[in-house]
Amino acid sequence: MKIIHKTGIILLLLFLISQNIFSQIIIVRGGKPKARIVVDNNDSIDMKAALLFQDFAERITGAKLEIISTKKKRKGDVLIGNFQLPLKAFNASDITEDGFYISSTDGYLRIVKGVGKGSIYGVVTILENYFGIHYYAAETYSINKSKDMIVPSGIRKIDNPTFRYRQTQSYSCKDPIYTLWHRLEEPKEVFAADLWVHTFNSLLPAAVYGEKHPQYYSFINGQRRPGVASQWCLTNPEIFEIVSQRLDSIFKANPGKI
Repeated sequence: MKIIHKTGIILLLLFLISQNIFSQIIIVRGGKPKARIVVDNNDSIDMKAALLFQDFAERITGAKLEIISTKKKRKGDVLIGNFQLPLKAFNASDITEDGFYISSTDGYLRIVKGVGKGSIYGVVTILENYFGIHYYAAETYSINKSKDMIVPSGIRKIDNPTFRYRQTQSYSCKDPIYTLWHRLEEPKEVFAADLWVHTFNSLLPAAVYGEKHPQYYSFINGQRRPGVASQWCLTNPEIFEIVSQRLDSIFKANPGKI
């Protein structure tokens, strides 16, 4: 009886181990692609996420994953987009702008965005958290090269940004991968009429007001100095009215922007 009991325990352990192994998402094994990236090629954001995943999978393993735009998925595929999500996977309202949902609970690695670039940021999160890649500057990143690329089972995560707008002044921002990796925004994406810094001349153009209304501009060393880099005379009450009306029209023409 003791032998049978021990044998049963061993078999149970082997079964549990095998279940855990087979439930992993094996993307690359021994330098050979095992998964495909399935994406809707009509969605430019999801396609950009797919290309980013493909790029870094190849950098890690040397294997280039196939990107397909068909919904004929198979177990083990990387699904970027909403491909027949399981019931109650998440509530759409749970994902805010630039947020994402990732999971590996049903034999697929799923990366789903809401509004914005969430699928790209989901790819970055997987590359950082499960493959140790950290992107510091243009072509400057940490990487652990391996012939295998395996994602553990049981991942189920919704991630939403704390801040709607994220931007920094850095030469690295000229590198598109750096900008995506660090979830940075282009000002034109959120600011009305692209007015985000140095807006004086855009709101009160010296070419329009400078000659006829020099009093709108600062008095420096005995002179009014209208120009593209000029300062306003903030004590002039007419400026407040002109700029207020101008700003009102800009926001009405750009609803939803700041």
